[in-house]
Amino acid sequence: MSSLDKSKIIDPKDPDVTIGDITGDREQKIVISDEVAGMLSNHNVDAADDTIKLRKLHREIFIEWLALPTKMRKPGSVLAFSKKYGVTRDVLIMWQRDDDVVKRVRNIRKKNLVDRSSNVLDALAKKAEGGDTTAIKLYLQYVEEWAEDSNVNVSGSLADLMKELGNSDSIVKK
Repeated sequence: MSSLDKSKIIDPKDPDVTIGDITGDREQKIVISDEVAGMLSNHNVDAADDTIKLRKLHREIFIEWLALPTKMRKPGSVLAFSKKYGVTRDVLIMWQRDDDVVKRVRNIRKKNLVDRSSNVLDALAKKAEGGDTTAIKLYLQYVEEWAEDSNVNVSGSLADLMKELGNSDSIVKK
């Protein structure tokens, strides 16, 4: 028997429903995806079809579980997930290697981490402003789209270039 409690009424359209609401683990705070919500809303079917839908639901929960940082995963390992949901470890590994699963895990991670990007860029900018050369390089690469191997093409003679630079107000003299 799965740990999914079908007697509990869950409104899958509720934007505040989380994986923890489904699994009973209150520490899982990630909001469920549309795929999981759709599966939860259609569970009045015969036993064979119900088993297939439950398997698909476990796959969706596994995808969202994989998208979490390792320290936030409950259960904490693939083996523990296998035992909790009654899915063999081999099936979980097969799902984990599936290209569609990998792509969906990446997309979920991006959505969940987008709020943190501003904080990371701010921290990077502070390190760069403090003189950290690695941070400066990374900041310029990301923000200014700078590349180390950028080439600058100069046309005209060196004399013309020196003359133009000599007349420029933008040159800082020390």
